[in-house]
Amino acid sequence: MKHRLNRRSATQILAGTMIALAGFATAPALAEYPEKPINLVIGFSAGGGTDLTGRALAVHLRNVLGKPVVVVNKPGAASMIAAKFVADSRPDGYTLWYGSVGTMILARELEKSELGVDTDFVQAGTTTRLVPAIAVPVESPYQTLQDLLDDAKARPGELRWAHGGAGSAFMASGVGFIEANGLEVQAVPFSGTAKARLAIIGGQVDFGIQNMNASMNFGEKMRILGVLRGSKQELIDKSVPAAGELGIDYIAIDSPVGILAPAGTPEDVLKILASAVAEAETSDAYREAMEKLQFPIAVVPQSETAAQAGAILENVRRILPKLK
Repeated sequence: MKHRLNRRSATQILAGTMIALAGFATAPALAEYPEKPINLVIGFSAGGGTDLTGRALAVHLRNVLGKPVVVVNKPGAASMIAAKFVADSRPDGYTLWYGSVGTMILARELEKSELGVDTDFVQAGTTTRLVPAIAVPVESPYQTLQDLLDDAKARPGELRWAHGGAGSAFMASGVGFIEANGLEVQAVPFSGTAKARLAIIGGQVDFGIQNMNASMNFGEKMRILGVLRGSKQELIDKSVPAAGELGIDYIAIDSPVGILAPAGTPEDVLKILASAVAEAETSDAYREAMEKLQFPIAVVPQSETAAQAGAILENVRRILPKLK
């Protein structure tokens, strides 16, 4: 699918009307976007959930835009190294960040980054989201979320929970769950979600927050009690309970993931990107790829991304004192 940027100068128009009389060629037509490969920068190492879903989206964008979309991994600082690299890049649509708006908001509120969703980037829409889930060791006595809540309330201060480090989206989701239910539990931070997962599997903690799709590779070693979502409508695995449907409270710290371009990217280029991102929802190939990864397709169009970011910010500020 091609999109033409309809920009012609007065000189070009005049030349077009006078060509037969003057006998000279018109100025060359302006290039279409994209005319060269696009770099899609991801703030995590190859092989993780964000990387794999980003690569699936890169294939989709290539099919729609007709140019290669090259994944560039720049891990570190909870993806903020990648975000900073893109924010400082030329705003021409050829260097994009595939990342989480929620992570950026958390980093700014915790004063770990000066980048802002509304000041340093323009959003082209989101395609998926991280789904925080309460996970326990497979031999845990807890069979339901209610079992966990009942025991935590019966033994205040005794239960331990794992998260992937201060400022991480799953750490914030865990705090939202704990605060909403008035629990007294001990936080055990780790440097990354993978290390927190090992602590859950090894029984070093009583529970932790993982992405829903962790059960795909680790289902025999830990158990997902439920997801911190209002419903399981978006989930690939509909057998997992959603806290909202169980009447269990939580403060939603959403982590939508999508395409962000540097501030100043031309509107016509952004519209092309936004249209390509929106088409992901109707792409059979993209849907198949995401189903294999057990990530939901949760497309939010560009027109709704500002409201989405505002809702995340509001909930982050509700639990901010507990995050520091």
